[in-house]
Amino acid sequence: MVQEVHPSWWRRWNWWKVAFFIMLLLFEGAREIAVIQTNSPAQPATLATVVSTSDLTVAQGRWNRIDGGSALVAGAVRIDCRRDERRCYEVSYGINGGYVDSPDLSIYPATWGVDQISYENNDPACARYSVRVDQKLEKVFAIRERKDQPSMAGFDCTKLERRMEMTLTDGSKPFADPAKGHFLPVLSLLKVVFEK
Repeated sequence: MVQEVHPSWWRRWNWWKVAFFIMLLLFEGAREIAVIQTNSPAQPATLATVVSTSDLTVAQGRWNRIDGGSALVAGAVRIDCRRDERRCYEVSYGINGGYVDSPDLSIYPATWGVDQISYENNDPACARYSVRVDQKLEKVFAIRERKDQPSMAGFDCTKLERRMEMTLTDGSKPFADPAKGHFLPVLSLLKVVFEK
Protein backbone atom coordinates (compact mmCIF):
# COMPACT_ATOMS: atom_id res chain seq x y z
CA MET A 1 0.00 0.00 0.00
CA VAL A 2 1.31 3.36 -1.05
CA GLN A 3 1.23 6.03 1.58
CA GLU A 4 -0.07 9.37 0.37
CA VAL A 5 2.38 12.21 0.99
CA HIS A 6 0.90 15.60 1.66
CA PRO A 7 3.08 18.48 0.57
CA SER A 8 4.12 20.92 3.30
CA TRP A 9 2.29 24.20 3.72
CA TRP A 10 5.23 25.82 2.00
CA ARG A 11 4.53 23.96 -1.21
CA ARG A 12 0.75 24.32 -1.01
CA TRP A 13 0.77 28.13 -1.19
CA ASN A 14 0.35 29.83 -4.55
CA TRP A 15 3.43 31.98 -4.35
CA TRP A 16 2.72 33.78 -7.59
CA LYS A 17 -0.42 35.24 -5.96
CA VAL A 18 1.56 36.36 -2.92
CA ALA A 19 4.20 37.93 -5.19
CA PHE A 20 1.46 39.65 -7.19
CA PHE A 21 -0.03 41.31 -4.09
CA ILE A 22 3.40 42.31 -2.76
CA MET A 23 4.25 43.94 -6.10
CA LEU A 24 0.84 45.64 -6.15
CA LEU A 25 1.51 47.05 -2.68
CA LEU A 26 5.00 48.26 -3.71
CA PHE A 27 3.66 49.96 -6.84
CA GLU A 28 0.93 51.68 -4.82
CA GLY A 29 3.51 52.87 -2.29
CA ALA A 30 5.68 54.27 -5.11
CA ARG A 31 2.64 56.03 -6.62
CA GLU A 32 1.75 57.62 -3.29
CA ILE A 33 5.32 58.83 -2.73
CA ALA A 34 5.31 60.35 -6.23
CA VAL A 35 2.02 62.15 -5.45
CA ILE A 36 3.49 63.60 -2.24
CA GLN A 37 6.69 64.75 -3.99
CA THR A 38 4.77 66.29 -6.88
CA ASN A 39 2.49 68.28 -4.56
CA SER A 40 5.23 69.45 -2.19
CA PRO A 41 6.22 72.94 -3.30
CA ALA A 42 9.92 73.69 -3.35
CA GLN A 43 10.67 76.14 -0.58
CA PRO A 44 14.03 77.28 0.70
CA ALA A 45 14.73 76.05 4.21
CA THR A 46 15.59 79.36 5.86
CA LEU A 47 14.84 80.55 9.36
CA ALA A 48 14.33 84.25 9.92
CA THR A 49 17.15 85.47 12.13
CA VAL A 50 18.93 88.73 12.90
CA VAL A 51 22.22 88.43 14.78
CA SER A 52 24.34 91.45 15.67
CA THR A 53 27.80 91.98 17.08
CA SER A 54 29.62 95.29 17.38
CA ASP A 55 30.88 95.21 13.78
CA LEU A 56 28.67 92.70 11.96
CA THR A 57 24.93 92.22 11.59
CA VAL A 58 23.61 89.17 9.74
CA ALA A 59 19.96 88.71 8.78
CA GLN A 60 18.32 85.97 6.76
CA GLY A 61 14.88 84.69 5.83
CA ARG A 62 12.25 84.99 3.11
CA TRP A 63 10.54 88.19 2.08
CA ASN A 64 6.86 88.18 3.00
CA ARG A 65 4.37 90.98 2.43
CA ILE A 66 2.92 92.73 5.47
CA ASP A 67 0.61 95.08 3.59
CA GLY A 68 -1.95 92.44 2.60
CA GLY A 69 -1.09 92.27 -1.09
CA SER A 70 -0.52 89.24 -3.31
CA ALA A 71 2.12 86.66 -2.38
CA LEU A 72 5.74 87.08 -3.44
CA VAL A 73 7.79 84.66 -5.51
CA ALA A 74 9.42 82.05 -3.26
CA GLY A 75 13.04 82.76 -2.47
CA ALA A 76 15.48 83.50 0.31
CA VAL A 77 17.82 86.32 1.24
CA ARG A 78 20.83 86.83 3.49
CA ILE A 79 22.05 90.29 4.44
CA ASP A 80 25.49 90.88 5.95
CA CYS A 81 26.12 94.45 7.11
CA ARG A 82 29.72 95.33 8.02
CA ARG A 83 30.15 98.47 10.08
CA ASP A 84 33.86 98.87 9.31
CA GLU A 85 33.09 98.86 5.55
CA ARG A 86 29.85 100.88 5.91
CA ARG A 87 28.19 98.44 3.49
CA CYS A 88 25.59 95.70 3.36
CA TYR A 89 25.99 92.60 1.23
CA GLU A 90 22.69 91.10 0.06
CA VAL A 91 22.60 87.58 -1.39
CA SER A 92 19.24 86.39 -2.70
CA TYR A 93 17.86 83.60 -4.83
CA GLY A 94 14.43 82.67 -6.09
CA ILE A 95 12.61 79.44 -6.82
CA ASN A 96 10.65 79.23 -10.06
CA GLY A 97 8.80 76.11 -11.14
CA GLY A 98 10.66 73.97 -8.60
CA TYR A 99 14.09 75.15 -9.81
CA VAL A 100 16.44 77.25 -7.70
CA ASP A 101 17.82 80.32 -9.47
CA SER A 102 21.49 81.15 -9.18
CA PRO A 103 22.32 83.43 -6.24
CA ASP A 104 22.48 87.17 -6.81
CA LEU A 105 24.99 89.23 -4.80
CA SER A 106 24.53 92.98 -4.44
CA ILE A 107 26.56 95.45 -2.35
CA TYR A 108 25.03 98.68 -1.03
CA PRO A 109 26.37 101.60 0.99
CA ALA A 110 24.67 101.58 4.39
CA THR A 111 24.05 103.99 7.24
CA TRP A 112 24.11 103.06 10.92
CA GLY A 113 21.73 104.64 13.40
CA VAL A 114 20.74 103.84 16.95
CA ASP A 115 19.76 100.14 16.84
CA GLN A 116 19.21 100.14 13.08
CA ILE A 117 20.96 99.86 9.75
CA SER A 118 19.45 101.10 6.50
CA TYR A 119 20.36 100.97 2.84
CA GLU A 120 18.70 101.57 -0.50
CA ASN A 121 18.60 99.30 -3.54
CA ASN A 122 18.05 101.49 -6.60
CA ASP A 123 19.28 98.86 -9.11
CA PRO A 124 15.96 97.67 -10.64
CA ALA A 125 14.68 99.68 -13.60
CA CYS A 126 11.20 100.18 -12.17
CA ALA A 127 11.54 100.00 -8.39
CA ARG A 128 13.50 101.30 -5.43
CA TYR A 129 13.87 99.19 -2.26
CA SER A 130 14.47 100.85 1.10
CA VAL A 131 15.69 98.23 3.59
CA ARG A 132 15.92 98.70 7.36
CA VAL A 133 17.50 96.18 9.75
CA ASP A 134 16.08 96.80 13.22
CA GLN A 135 18.66 95.41 15.64
CA LYS A 136 16.52 95.98 18.72
CA LEU A 137 13.44 94.17 17.35
CA GLU A 138 15.68 91.72 15.44
CA LYS A 139 13.60 92.21 12.30
CA VAL A 140 14.21 93.38 8.74
CA PHE A 141 11.72 95.58 6.91
CA ALA A 142 11.69 96.73 3.28
CA ILE A 143 9.54 99.09 1.24
CA ARG A 144 9.42 98.77 -2.52
CA GLU A 145 8.27 101.89 -4.33
CA ARG A 146 7.63 102.14 -8.06
CA LYS A 147 9.78 104.66 -9.91
CA ASP A 148 7.87 107.27 -11.88
CA GLN A 149 10.53 107.22 -14.57
CA PRO A 150 12.34 103.91 -15.28
CA SER A 151 16.10 104.11 -14.89
CA MET A 152 16.53 102.22 -18.21
CA ALA A 153 14.82 102.95 -21.50
CA GLY A 154 12.25 100.51 -22.84
CA PHE A 155 10.68 99.50 -19.50
CA ASP A 156 6.96 99.87 -18.78
CA CYS A 157 6.63 100.24 -15.02
CA THR A 158 2.87 100.92 -14.92
CA LYS A 159 2.02 97.27 -14.15
CA LEU A 160 4.09 97.34 -10.97
CA GLU A 161 2.27 98.15 -7.73
CA ARG A 162 2.99 101.66 -6.48
CA ARG A 163 4.11 100.54 -2.99
CA MET A 164 4.77 97.26 -1.22
CA GLU A 165 5.83 96.60 2.40
CA MET A 166 7.75 93.46 3.33
CA THR A 167 9.55 91.78 6.21
CA LEU A 168 11.90 88.82 6.49
CA THR A 169 10.09 85.80 7.91
CA ASP A 170 10.56 82.05 8.24
CA GLY A 171 8.22 81.24 5.39
CA SER A 172 6.36 82.89 2.58
CA LYS A 173 3.23 80.80 3.15
CA PRO A 174 2.04 78.27 5.71
CA PHE A 175 2.73 74.59 5.17
CA ALA A 176 0.04 72.92 3.08
CA ASP A 177 -0.45 69.19 3.41
CA PRO A 178 0.66 67.70 0.06
CA ALA A 179 -1.56 64.64 0.68
CA LYS A 180 -4.75 66.71 0.97
CA GLY A 181 -7.26 65.84 -1.74
CA HIS A 182 -5.48 62.65 -2.85
CA PHE A 183 -6.34 58.99 -2.28
CA LEU A 184 -3.33 57.56 -0.41
CA PRO A 185 -4.45 54.39 1.40
CA VAL A 186 -0.99 52.93 2.17
CA LEU A 187 0.42 56.16 3.63
CA SER A 188 -2.83 56.79 5.54
CA LEU A 189 -2.60 53.31 7.08
CA LEU A 190 1.07 53.81 7.99
CA LYS A 191 0.24 57.17 9.55
CA VAL A 192 -2.48 55.62 11.73
CA VAL A 193 -0.20 52.75 12.80
CA PHE A 194 2.80 54.92 13.72
CA GLU A 195 0.87 57.73 15.42
CA LYS A 196 -0.32 55.42 18.19
